[in-house]
Amino acid sequence: LLTVGLLIAGLLPSTVGAAETQAPTCSTSISENPRLVSDCEALLAVRDTLAGTTGDLNWSAAVEMDTWYGIRLGWRPSRVTKIDLYARYGHHAHGKLNGSVPPELDNLTKLEFLDLGFNDLSGSIPPELSNLTDLEELYLDYNDLSGSIPPELSNLTDLEKLYLDYNDLSGPIPPELGNLTKLEFLGLGHNDLSGPIPPPRTGQPHQPDMAGPERE
Repeated sequence: LLTVGLLIAGLLPSTVGAAETQAPTCSTSISENPRLVSDCEALLAVRDTLAGTTGDLNWSAAVEMDTWYGIRLGWRPSRVTKIDLYARYGHHAHGKLNGSVPPELDNLTKLEFLDLGFNDLSGSIPPELSNLTDLEELYLDYNDLSGSIPPELSNLTDLEKLYLDYNDLSGPIPPELGNLTKLEFLGLGHNDLSGPIPPPRTGQPHQPDMAGPERE
């Protein structure tokens, strides 16, 4: 009775809630794959920056990663290889993203596909995207991105498709884009860019994609 009285009076620390379950983290939910843990932590770190005020991303350590909106896993052991947050025609569960493109996406070192097209993203294209050296397709079209095209994108030597059209980009088209020898489709229209489109080193011209890219 004395102990109960002291607890009520606040004179002894209560143990109520001490056994409450802690919120899951990336390391507790997928501890068997440390590199996927890193991908999980990277995505959670950029979630709010990307979503802005209108996006609704269900990314959480409490939810299986293969159910996260727009996230696809590949490789063995699993890594994040695809981010598909294309938002045309309302065929999306995540709402329109109106944040910015986070430079920290470069922590997803096995990313092969990044589609953020048809959202309301603003700000600049981060040059850090050039660190995604496995990237094959990059879609940033139909947003409100501004500033110049980072010449560092020429480091994406596996890139086959690059769509930056329908933004507010300005300045000269970087001649370094000619180093993208695997590039098949290049969309730069409807910006305020200047200068010629650099021919690829292969000698074959880039295919102009007047109708815009098709999404799966």
